[in-house]
Amino acid sequence: MPLIKQQSSTRSHIRPKAGNKLYRCSIDGFGQTEAMERLMQALLASVTIICLAAGGTYIWARGSLPVMDGTIELAGITTPVRITRDRDAVPHIYAESTEGVMFGLGFAHAQDRLWQMEINRRIGTGRLSEVLGAATAGTDRFLRTLGVRRAAGGGAHIR
Repeated sequence: MPLIKQQSSTRSHIRPKAGNKLYRCSIDGFGQTEAMERLMQALLASVTIICLAAGGTYIWARGSLPVMDGTIELAGITTPVRITRDRDAVPHIYAESTEGVMFGLGFAHAQDRLWQMEINRRIGTGRLSEVLGAATAGTDRFLRTLGVRRAAGGGAHIR
């Protein structure tokens, strides 16, 4: 007859009588500790895969963000342009010429509105479904029927 010792109102420990062997419970042919080890290994593998996927997604997404610090040398500009941003990310453009200011403005706009420009490009070519899925297939069909891309590319001449 086992000896029961109460530690609290919700837990109890069962001890065998002297000389009796203690047998493990089994779950589907595995001992309880072996099943727990397999469960912990599966959990560890799942957490590792999730962390690697999240880290990879973060690195991929950061690579698509514009460069906000440093110096960039570009063709098509004749005078130096300095673009600084305040704490609200509002660009302040300084240049020696009006052309430089306009170039800097276009550059800052491109940095800030890259997503919008990409979506507008896809709208014009009828390729929204490539990034937004089947929900925009009807819009793509309509825009391709209009021929906006052909008109912009010189396929149709407007006089």
